[in-house]
This record gives sequence, C-alpha cells and structure tokens, in this order.
Amino acid sequence: MRSITILSLLIIATTTIRAQNYLISFAGAGSSLSVDSVRVDNLTQGTSLTVFNGNQLQLLGTLSGIYLEGSYSGSALHIYPNPSKGNVLFTFAAIARGKTTIELYSLPGRQVAKTEFYSEPGWQSFQLSGLKSGFYTVQITSERFQYTGKIISQSTSVDPVMIICQEESKGHPYPGNLKQKAAIVQMQYNPGDLLKFTGKSGNYGTVYMDVPAESKTITFNFVPCTDYDNNNYTVVQIGDQLWTAENLKTTKYSNGEDIPEVSDASQWMNLSTGAFCYFGNDPDNALIYGCLYNWLAAIDNRNACPVNWHIPSDDEWITLTSSLGGEAVAGGKMKETGIEHWFSPNAGATNESGFTAIAGGNRSYGNFDSMGYGGSFWSVTAIDPIFAWGRDIFYYNTVANRHGTDKKSGLSLRCVKD
Repeated sequence: MRSITILSLLIIATTTIRAQNYLISFAGAGSSLSVDSVRVDNLTQGTSLTVFNGNQLQLLGTLSGIYLEGSYSGSALHIYPNPSKGNVLFTFAAIARGKTTIELYSLPGRQVAKTEFYSEPGWQSFQLSGLKSGFYTVQITSERFQYTGKIISQSTSVDPVMIICQEESKGHPYPGNLKQKAAIVQMQYNPGDLLKFTGKSGNYGTVYMDVPAESKTITFNFVPCTDYDNNNYTVVQIGDQLWTAENLKTTKYSNGEDIPEVSDASQWMNLSTGAFCYFGNDPDNALIYGCLYNWLAAIDNRNACPVNWHIPSDDEWITLTSSLGGEAVAGGKMKETGIEHWFSPNAGATNESGFTAIAGGNRSYGNFDSMGYGGSFWSVTAIDPIFAWGRDIFYYNTVANRHGTDKKSGLSLRCVKD
C-alpha cells in the first residue's frame, strides 16, 4: 500500500510540474538592451532569488524542483535517482567561482545537513547519503547562482545524513562552456502567485510586476534615474506614470548645490529654506529609508529629483491612487510586503503596484517619529501658508491617506518622470 501511495505522489508531482512549468527569459529595452541580474520576489509566498545575466527562470508547480532524469535536459541542476533509496547524486552548474553553500531541509523546514566550499566554474557533483524516508529540499546558493530542488527518499536508513563532494565530473553528460550556456534557476510557484521582478543593468533598475500564466520573455524598460550624488534609483511603471520605487536620498539639488542638512530640532522648526535630515540623525538609515525633507526642499526649483524627474503634485498622487482603486485600498497595493520595514501585521500589504512603500517615519515639530509605523510623502501642492498636501500610509490598514501636513515637517520624497 505504501509503495502505491508513493507512486501516486510521484505521478501527481510529475503531472503538476509539466502543467505548471513556465520558463521565463529576460531582455532589456530603452537605455540598455542587456540585463545584468533579476531579483525575483514571490510576494505571495515570501520567497526570493536572483537570476544572473543570460540565465533563465523556471517556475515549477506545487511539488517543485523534483528533477526526473530526462524531464528537462536544459536544467543546470540534476538529481539522480529521484526517488531514491537514501543515496542521491546531484550535479549542478557553477557559473562562477566563489563560496557556495549547500543546505538540505526536511519537509517541515528543519535543516538536516549543510556544507560550504569554494567552487570553480564547471559542473560540481555531490553524493548525498543517509536520507530517511520523506520529502527534502536541497538549496544551493552562491553570489552568482542559486538552485533549488526537491528529493524523495524511500529509505529506512539509520545512518547520519552526509553531503560528500565528488571529483569534478569531467565526463558529465551535460558538458559545455558555462559562460556561453544559460543556466536554469528554479523557483517554486503556485498559479496566481504575484511575482516582483527587479531587473538591473549597470546604473539602471526597473520593476516589473506579473502573475505568470505561461512561458514568456519579460522586457525591462531601462530609464536613467540618477541623482547628483550618483545614487541610482529603481523605477516602476504604474498606469500611465513612471515612479521611483525607492525613497529619495540625495543631499544635493540636481544642479549640484547642497541641500542643507539640519539635525537640531529647534533649528529645523525655524527654517525658511529647504533642508534634509536623516531619521534619528543617523546616516545609515538613508541606505534603506532615504532621507527626510521639509516642504521647501520639495518645491525648490533647483529640483531635488534626478534630471527629467520631479516631485509629484497632489493631482499626480490622485492619479496614482485612482489607478490602484482609490485611496481606501491603494495603500495596501503600494506597501512592501512583510514586516522587515513595517510593524506587524502590515495589514493588507500586497505591493501589487511595485511602489514598495516602506515605513520611513517622519520628523514632526523637529522630533523623529513613526519609523515602522508609517511612511509619509510630500506633494508640491500647497493648501495654505502653513500646510501642504502629503500622503500617509500606515501599518494597520490599506489606506493611502491624503493629508494636510505642516510644511515644517520632514517627509520622504518620491519622484515622477517628466
């Protein structure tokens, strides 16, 4: 009966893979035709990996990565035999030299074994022994490549699990110049999962959001977006608008003149010119959250944004939130998922727009507040001599709140393409 059950699982797994096996290729357009790397975030599952230049992404079904010899001859990870009797040989393509980590996990996610080594370009072979009966995930990670595969074992072994390096497989049935052959990077994928693709090419970065339902080529439209400090910003198309997908962190206007940094609270409250600060006066916060700016910096005609970009007006914010279904739900579609940069529960966060709002806090009455709690953004539209329109997004709901804010406050900035 047990053999029949395992056989049934294998049939289901094989069918699932063939039915949901999508191959994604990448191309560039606009200012660059090449793609150096693509970070792939499965926002539904909370997983991610990176696909490097020339490689392809293989999206696999619910029981993903079970490599049955011959089922996909272009794969750069081979596991044999699978299912096994406790001993498995897996071979993979190391596309670059460097530190490589091999980890084995049981179905509940417990790490069973781990080894690290320094790989040279070429096919690498490892013997995995001592597997007990069950399902396992092998994950191979380096700075330049990452592979994931599933293994089924039908063994009653009581020996310890071991990962043993074999001599480099010069006679491997899949030889070739790895610098000229694309590798396949595998990712587990369920139909309907929302994927965020962040393509990089030199100084350019572009976000592409998709729910793949077939094999395809994703083309990134690379657009220059570099401030005077030489910070390069990833951009995202949302409706008819092109936005920066990161908070501004420049210390200079686009003509090269300094935006004054003001750390003192009382001095901040008495400013009559544009200024910026770091949250908590800690420059390290700018690496992730960007800087905080007063409203006078946002409207300065020297322009804090990169050339050919500008701080949005209130009308441009309305266009954005309207394209996402209105203010009541737009915040959830704009928030980065998870709780790395938001307080729990980060309610309703899907980031389906790719805007990737994070809770960078604000500076109110000279005091720093709300990091993790919310993110606040200026528009250039004044309400009266004291207040201007901004947008607030909070951890506890899905609203992109249109809010009148004291012009002396310090808020984050996003830019829109001219």
